[in-house]
Parts: sequence; structure tokens; C-alpha cells
Amino acid sequence: VAAPERAAPVATPAPAPPDAATPPASGTPTVHDARTMSAPIRPAPQPARTPPPAAPTSSIELRRDLQLAPDEWLAHVRELLHEGRRQQAIESLRLFRRAHPRAPLPPELEPLAN
Repeated sequence: VAAPERAAPVATPAPAPPDAATPPASGTPTVHDARTMSAPIRPAPQPARTPPPAAPTSSIELRRDLQLAPDEWLAHVRELLHEGRRQQAIESLRLFRRAHPRAPLPPELEPLAN
């Protein structure tokens, strides 16, 4: 009795590597997709913000004070105090006393002049 003949195994071709021009099957992430899916989302860059203008230096402010009328100058000294800028108020008042030696000081500013 002869042994039954076996058929030679049929080789199935290996799947071809994906072609760059061929998009992957739906739902199959590409290397690029896998990276972007795990990358943190960053907000779009904002234009540089311009810082608010700096307060004038005391020398510039003192030059401006020299151009004020005495009553306006003393009002500016009070404003500086109200803003918590005590040192600038003292410097401005000293300059006021040199520019207007005979001008009376309001009682609330006298302690600042000493």
C-alpha cells in the first residue's frame, strides 16, 4: 500500500511593508500619530507683553516738581505720601524748601521737613 501523497505546503507571501504613499488602515496609529497623542498640549505662544511704564526716577520727578506752582507742589508731596513713597516725598519737600524758603508748610507736612 502506497502512502498517500502529501501536497507541498503553499507559501503565503509576507505582508508588504506599508508604503509611505499609502495611508494606514483606519484606527492604526502611525509613528507620528503615536508621538503627538502622548505629547502635552501647549497653548499657542502669546506675543511678548509690554511691561507697564516704570515710575519716573526721583531726579526726573524732582525736575518736574520745580516747574509746579507751590500749592501744586505741596499737593504732589501729599500724593507721594498717600502712595507710600515717603522717601520721594521727603526729597521733594527738601527741594521745595530750597526753592521757596519763605513759603509756609502745611502742618501735616512739617514733620516730614525735619
